[in-house]
Amino acid sequence: MKLKTLTCTITAGVLLFSASTALGTTKGINRNTQMIEDVKLISAPIREMEQSNFKSYEGIIKSIEDYKSVKGSKIVQVEDNKGGVANLIISENTYFINDNKIEVGARITGYYDATRPMIMIYPPQYTAEVVVIGDIKESVKVDLFNENLVSVDSQLKIKVYNDTEVITQDGKKYEGKLTNKNLVVIYDIATKSIPAQTAPIKVIVLNKEANIANDETTEESIHIGIDDKNIMIHLLRAINKLIVK
Repeated sequence: MKLKTLTCTITAGVLLFSASTALGTTKGINRNTQMIEDVKLISAPIREMEQSNFKSYEGIIKSIEDYKSVKGSKIVQVEDNKGGVANLIISENTYFINDNKIEVGARITGYYDATRPMIMIYPPQYTAEVVVIGDIKESVKVDLFNENLVSVDSQLKIKVYNDTEVITQDGKKYEGKLTNKNLVVIYDIATKSIPAQTAPIKVIVLNKEANIANDETTEESIHIGIDDKNIMIHLLRAINKLIVK
């Protein structure tokens, strides 16, 4: 008798639970769906963060040698604060932000175009578009700036006024448009917004073909560390030479 009563009680409870679930089905789905949508809204980024077109490598100069593959260039070995090593190729087209002497033991920051193909070698080798020797008190941003004068990585927006110094890479006054150009921006004060906004002290417009130096190497030499344009020249020459033979 007790067993029968217990069975009835359990059955009734299950029925009540099922009924209550059935009655609240629509509301439950709506609530869960809304929670899922809320999670999606929280977890989904507002916009994908772009990367800067230019990256930098900073460290202490360990050695300086002539870079025989490109006339008038130097290959500078740099060691960063973690013990990593990289080679910076500094050509006649490299823009120096300050006038400090480049020498062994000096601190150097080299900015290179990260959109260009890189050869997987060790130590890594970068063609320096812009260089800072030692430390400077101002901030430096090297990047492509869009039609709104915002850097590609959306980290900095510049406001250029009539008294802002704007020059070309060879030091001449620049009066053209700054939109969609690779710029070196030197500034001191900026807002804490994203992007940060600043009225720069100086803006340098980089040459479109910066650091694509003339090829002065012989047909027999194929240097693994040369830039992407020279790589094609050397490979084509080598293949042509083999075909001729």
